Amino acid sequence: MKVHQNELLKAIKTVNIKDMFNIYFSGEDIIAYNDRMCLHSPFKSDFSFLIDSKLMHDFVERVDSEEITMALQENILIMEAKGTKATLATVLESEIIERVKEVRAELDKATFYEIPEDFIYGAFLCMFSASKDSALGTMTCLHVKGKTLTTGDKQRGSEYIMKGEMDEFMIEASVAAELKVLEEIKITSYGISDAWVHFITAEETRLSVRRILGEFADYHTMISSIKGKKIKLPDGIKDTVDIASLIVEGHGVSMVHSIKIELSKNELKCVGTSETKGTIEKTTVVSYDGADVSFFISPSFLIEVMNKATTIIINEDNTKALFRSERFKHVMVLPF
Repeated sequence: MKVHQNELLKAIKTVNIKDMFNIYFSGEDIIAYNDRMCLHSPFKSDFSFLIDSKLMHDFVERVDSEEITMALQENILIMEAKGTKATLATVLESEIIERVKEVRAELDKATFYEIPEDFIYGAFLCMFSASKDSALGTMTCLHVKGKTLTTGDKQRGSEYIMKGEMDEFMIEASVAAELKVLEEIKITSYGISDAWVHFITAEETRLSVRRILGEFADYHTMISSIKGKKIKLPDGIKDTVDIASLIVEGHGVSMVHSIKIELSKNELKCVGTSETKGTIEKTTVVSYDGADVSFFISPSFLIEVMNKATTIIINEDNTKALFRSERFKHVMVLPF
């Protein structure tokens, strides 16, 4: 069979998500699978096989031809294009292939509904509050119910109110980062089956995320109970956070990737520290006359929240801080 190089490469890149080491050509799709997710990108082929995803991507990306000829002889994939030829080992039967077929069977039976336009944005904001410790069970999850998205662990909780409603389910909160990657091709609908939650994009890419079962804690009561001193963050605070975060290691939601916020009378200081590189700090004037408080927080999260007008509320006994920004709320326990 002959395929267009750019179409094949686009399909491979679409399923090229972290921890997906193999891709499966099913005849109808190119599919990547791990135990948490299964991603289908439409691509018709005359045969089916499993192959190393990085090898396939790197070869196709380097082919200097608009057209590639593909043939499968037993378990060997032969690819030829403009003076270039590759014979690549494939797998025709494996446990991964069987699991992919099970996911597809659930996907085909699911009923799909329109997804709220701000679901991914809200899920991405909330994911910073979920625990990374699998021993904490549903504290690693994003809980979806009606218009509300919720995450939380023992020290913090987040809640986002969407513009539309969704049926109730739980998935790992870290999946929100992968959904964010797919945002460019626009997720339009979702469906729920026995073991998976499925998302479909405008280009018919399908992402299935393993569904988590169990009880989820009531973070709403804790979040809504916070009353106290309000601090309106000034417009320049994003620059303060950005400068202080230049020196910190890690990225995203890791504990290493955090800055210290020190709040004192009419002053907010952001401090970024590295054991090997030094310290960067920047101070901003704010309207605050309460007791001194300090805490660590992800600068990536804080900058994302501050894309909208943000208020911090410190409760009366200085034990909790609430960040409030339009439809989003985030509460955290302050250190003694």
